[in-house]
Amino acid sequence: MKLVVLDPVYFNEQHISELKRLGEIIRYNDFPKTNKVFHRIKEANIIITASAHINSYLLRNCKFLKMICLASTGYDRIDIETANELGITVTNVPNYAIDAVAEYTFALILVLLKKIREGDRHVRYGEFDWRKFQGIQLKGKVFGIIGTGAIGSRVAQIANCFGCDVVANTLHPSFERERELRVKYTTLETFLKVSDIISLHIPLNASTISLISYKEFEQMEKRPILINTSRGEIIKHDALVWALSKGLISGAGLDVLPYELPRKKSLLFKFQNVVFSPHTAFHTTEALNKCADIVIENIKSFIKGSPQNLINKPKVNK
Repeated sequence: MKLVVLDPVYFNEQHISELKRLGEIIRYNDFPKTNKVFHRIKEANIIITASAHINSYLLRNCKFLKMICLASTGYDRIDIETANELGITVTNVPNYAIDAVAEYTFALILVLLKKIREGDRHVRYGEFDWRKFQGIQLKGKVFGIIGTGAIGSRVAQIANCFGCDVVANTLHPSFERERELRVKYTTLETFLKVSDIISLHIPLNASTISLISYKEFEQMEKRPILINTSRGEIIKHDALVWALSKGLISGAGLDVLPYELPRKKSLLFKFQNVVFSPHTAFHTTEALNKCADIVIENIKSFIKGSPQNLINKPKVNK
C-alpha cells in the first residue's frame, strides 16, 4: 500500500511509525502548486491531505487511488460525486477541534470588544493612557450563532457562561435542542435583527455560499460584530467591504477568507476594526494530536474493510 501525505499534516514520531507499518510512506511538507499535485499522487493508493483541492481530473487520472483520507473536517475541496463514481473512499476527521475553534471564536470577539490590539500598540509606543480604550462587555449581549452542530453548540455553552442571551439559526431547529443548549432558535431575519454578535459555524456547500451578503447586512440593526471561523465563502467578500464602509457592522473577526492566500491589496485590510488570522482556529497541540490519531484509525479501518468516518458512498470499492 502506497500512502502519500500530500501537504503539511501534523504527525508525531509515534504516528509516523504507525503509518510506516501500514505501507510505503511518501511525505511532503509544503503546499503544492496546482500543477504539481498530480505528480505527487499519481501512483498513490491512499492520499492524506489537509488542504489540497482534488478535482475530477485528478481522480480520473490517479489509476491506483483507493482512498482520500482528509486530515480535516471540511470536505468542500474534494469532488465527492466523481469519487463516488470511481469507487474511491473519502473520510474526514469530525469533531477533533471543537474546543480549539470555540475558544478561538471568543479570542477574536474579546480582541475586538476589549480593544486589545490597540492597547498593545499604545503601550509599545511608550504611552499609557487607558482613557482611549473603552471596551464593551459580553455579559447581557445577544449572542447569535448560525449553525448549532458540535462547534456551534460549544460556542453556545461558553456564551451562556459569559451571561449572554443566545439566539441561533439552523436548518433543523427543535424544542429539545433549544432547551439543551439554552438558546432561542429564530428565523434568519429575526436573528440578524436582534444579534449583537454573530458567529458562523456552518459547512460550505451550495446553500451556504454567500449566505451573508448585502441583504443580510442591511438587516443587522444593532451593528454587530461578525465572526467567521468556518469558510470564507460563506460571507460575500464585496458585501463585507461595503458593510464595513457603511458602518453596518462594528467589526469582524476573520479566521478564513474566500481566497487563501489573500490578495495583497484586499480592501478589507484598510479597516482597523477587522482582525485577521490565517485559518488557525483549529491549530492547537491537543487538536492536532487528536486529528492525527483519527487519521490513522481511518486508514486502518479502511484497510480492514470496514471504513469509518465516511463522507461519501462509493459505488464500487476499488
